[in-house]
Amino acid sequence: RPDFPQAAYPMAVESEVQARVPRSEPSISPPKWNPDPVARPPRSGALRMDLDEYESYDGPGGRDPRTASLATVSEGLIRIIAIEGPVVAKRAYDIYLRSCGIKRMGHDLKHTMNKALSRSIAEGLLVAEDERAKGGVIYSVVRTPGTSPIRLRDRGQRDLEEIPPSELQVVARRIALRHDMEFGTDEHLRAVLECFDLKRLTTQVRKTLEDSLSGSYPYADDFI
Repeated sequence: RPDFPQAAYPMAVESEVQARVPRSEPSISPPKWNPDPVARPPRSGALRMDLDEYESYDGPGGRDPRTASLATVSEGLIRIIAIEGPVVAKRAYDIYLRSCGIKRMGHDLKHTMNKALSRSIAEGLLVAEDERAKGGVIYSVVRTPGTSPIRLRDRGQRDLEEIPPSELQVVARRIALRHDMEFGTDEHLRAVLECFDLKRLTTQVRKTLEDSLSGSYPYADDFI
């Protein structure tokens, strides 16, 4: 079983967002476990954890970022993140754009949204964690200052890729500890999916889970 990495991946906020963003989009410290199968609790229904209900943003729509000022777009993003944070930045972008009738985020819109978010981070109005170690801001996990870096919530309207990696990891570590499961096995990964009302352990889903479970988030230990 792999050791849980302790080094953090600090996020460097760029003063200028790169003009080009890749067009492709994404569509273990194992805890202690008891090897005695007799000691394992029953599986039926026992894997569900007490997760808070996910609160989705349902406030006023944003101004069209193709015509609105950068400050206006930043304010709209902050309103969304204040409700849904910690949230993957791309989800906040999608919510903002849908609220003003835009269904597709092309290259120019990505650039604008990245600039607006980077502005808010640079001004200290938002905190960002590069949990996926990708660089840039679009896949960072963002929240308002002074709020918890991790909130354990049900899936709500989120896709698996929209759940912050640290949130997935903490749920996974709790499951492994409480149910004596070997970390990272198919049984364990399926149990994590069950907690978020998901079932299919496809190749892409497995990669998303394994990347999240093997990540290093220095604040995660406080939630175990």
